[in-house]
Amino acid sequence: MLGATVLHGLFGIEPFTFGMTVLFTVLAIGVTGLFHVLFGIFDAWHAKRLANMV
Repeated sequence: MLGATVLHGLFGIEPFTFGMTVLFTVLAIGVTGLFHVLFGIFDAWHAKRLANMV
């Protein structure tokens, strides 16, 4: 993100607008939350599976 903002002329891309930055931030927070939820679900599933194998 920083490279696209600072070096936009080098890559031929437009700098981020305020709306793009807000959308990126909201999506990043949402995906991080989703990752933590899914990690917890799969961690519990894996622990249960390991406990059943013993």
